[in-house]
Amino acid sequence: KALQLLGYDPHADAYRLARKIVADPPNETAKREALRLLGADSSARPVFEKILRDKSEAPEHRRISASALQAIAPEALQKHAREIVLDSSESEDLQAASLTAIAQFGDAAKVGGDDELMKRVVRLRTASSAKVKQTAKRLLTKYGQ
Repeated sequence: KALQLLGYDPHADAYRLARKIVADPPNETAKREALRLLGADSSARPVFEKILRDKSEAPEHRRISASALQAIAPEALQKHAREIVLDSSESEDLQAASLTAIAQFGDAAKVGGDDELMKRVVRLRTASSAKVKQTAKRLLTKYGQ
């Protein structure tokens, strides 16, 4: 709650505090709130990219990082989302979120012309959880597959 309140005060140096909490969190809730606060800080891009790529991070922290990247560095999110979709060892939740990001915000020419990605999405449409199948189907419908 304190982080949320500090975020309202532009003179509180809340971003610096949030970075410290992300680096050495007292608990998961504090880290989650610190990440949310940093979501408005464009200089936090490396922090979010690192967390998104780290499979040992909590899925919620990775999803917050993906959302923050969409806001502060959408081209970086597209690159990472593609990598997550192509990684068969990646969690299905993150794959579904990445498929959604690509479908909603991806460059049509790049996505439609990415044969490796499209082949993977076709496989995901038939051999995944219901959530991944649904998002894969949506992406394929959008890009004419």
